[in-house]
Amino acid sequence: MLDEVAQCIPQPDENGFVTTGVLDAAGASCSYENGTVVYFDDPLMPPELENLRLHVERGGSECFRLERSYGHLSLSLPSGALIVDGQLAPDQTVGMTITCPDGSTLASDDYLGMLRACEPDPSDWPGLVVEQMGPAHIGLDLSGGNGGQIEVFACTYE
Repeated sequence: MLDEVAQCIPQPDENGFVTTGVLDAAGASCSYENGTVVYFDDPLMPPELENLRLHVERGGSECFRLERSYGHLSLSLPSGALIVDGQLAPDQTVGMTITCPDGSTLASDDYLGMLRACEPDPSDWPGLVVEQMGPAHIGLDLSGGNGGQIEVFACTYE
């Protein structure tokens, strides 16, 4: 799954240089030089990243859709969707439900066990959401993938 995301959005190079897109003034989209565009369902207002719904297009085709809110993460790709719902408590997850790319649904407090059942290759699991913020820069990464972290978007703004 995460490899599909990485093929759509420019990823950091071997030196760690991050290619960024430019967030439009309305916060509705972030455009990259290679033609990739991130569209936000609701205007992105830095530094708000908690409730986020977006889809990414490259070459006029949708690559993936990501939705994030407290206790919910949904990643939809042409190959399927992974949806995680649950309550987070200190040092544990409670009442987790995962819908796998094949459409099967699992419910348990064992998050890693459910991910293993969905996707046997742990390098392809989306993990923690990592927010990027700095002066005139905002972005979001998912831990996991072959490089250890996959960039979902990175945008500069004025």
